Amino acid sequence: MIFLKRPWGQFKPTIGYGIDWGDPINEKLMGYWVMNEGTGNVLFDSARICAPATKIGTTTVWSNGMSGPGLRFDGTNGRYEVPATPILSRSHTQVSVAAWVFFPNTIDVESTSDGYFDQTSGGSTNSCYQLFHLNTTVIFRQGAGTDASGAVSNAVNRGRWNFLVGTINSTTPRGCVYVNGVLGATVSSPAATASVTGVAKIGSLGNDIFFVNGSIDS
Repeated sequence: MIFLKRPWGQFKPTIGYGIDWGDPINEKLMGYWVMNEGTGNVLFDSARICAPATKIGTTTVWSNGMSGPGLRFDGTNGRYEVPATPILSRSHTQVSVAAWVFFPNTIDVESTSDGYFDQTSGGSTNSCYQLFHLNTTVIFRQGAGTDASGAVSNAVNRGRWNFLVGTINSTTPRGCVYVNGVLGATVSSPAATASVTGVAKIGSLGNDIFFVNGSIDS
């Protein structure tokens, strides 16, 4: 799960990699879980701003990522949680979330719902911002219903890695979703995100719903 493009190119850095804060693209970085550990139950934030994300549930395993290691979820109860962090949960006029996701050909992804990232309020969804897909629609939601949606048929393709980005800018104002670099749809009047207190979830949404049945990489 990332909040910026890969600053090192195609391949992952080693564990302990530090962010180049001199690069303008990293100036507003809030958190970056590279998923390069390959073992264990925690994901470290390479931005060194947020606490590590901790594995919850028993069904998430390390597997092959887009490059290097990644995480395989089976859609039942596995997820990772980042403890409540002010920089993630305060009100933002601009915020973006991005992730690489993969679903095997055997999964009917067009009939499933998968939550990739959710900044919750007290563990509840639809309160701050979240990136997820619902059937054939990729959605980046602000609050309880300001959606920027990549409403395209088979938006998340099976048997290949997909790059998903959701972004909201309330000063423009504009919200967008990109699926593999293609602009899916926009919303013209998103508000700033709410200031909340709660964990952030990777691999599901709040209220323990929309568990990912596939793989996530950064």
